[in-house]
Amino acid sequence: MGSNTSPDEILSVFDQQRNIINELPRSVVRAEPKMHWHGVADIFVVDDQGRILCSKRSERMQNNPNKWQVRFGGHVKAGQSFLQTTINELAEEAGLHATQETLIPLESGSKAKYLVHYSYFVYHILPTDQIQLNDGEVAETRWMTVPEYLKSHAQEPDIWCKNLHSQTLQALMAHIAQRG
Repeated sequence: MGSNTSPDEILSVFDQQRNIINELPRSVVRAEPKMHWHGVADIFVVDDQGRILCSKRSERMQNNPNKWQVRFGGHVKAGQSFLQTTINELAEEAGLHATQETLIPLESGSKAKYLVHYSYFVYHILPTDQIQLNDGEVAETRWMTVPEYLKSHAQEPDIWCKNLHSQTLQALMAHIAQRG
């Protein structure tokens, strides 16, 4: 849960085919044992040199405080699509503005029981000092190449959120190579 996220925030609830079937408070959807399919949308930001914009989560974050991650994103709120969630989260967390036309689908599927996700990426050329950390969820950002990320994750796994799934990383690297 983010630093400004309420346990009463209303999230979309999905069936196994990813159709919205209900809306429930975050506290109900995320309660253990999990019984409600919910959605997460995330986005990778890649610059013209093929580097990924990494972000360090704020110390106020409930999950993974002070850890680095290679994507931005969040839970699908009631009334929003995965795509709209992606656009909103990127603007809220980094002050970057993507559009439906600039987002490139990367993958979708089920990450774990009761969690569906959509991942996108966007090419964005912007100096790091112009990024606006708006909502208190992100403490800092930095650009890293995929090899730099892999080396850092291997040497200091405790400073990183969960590792990228190899399928996600391969898909992202293929898109970066095509662009290069």
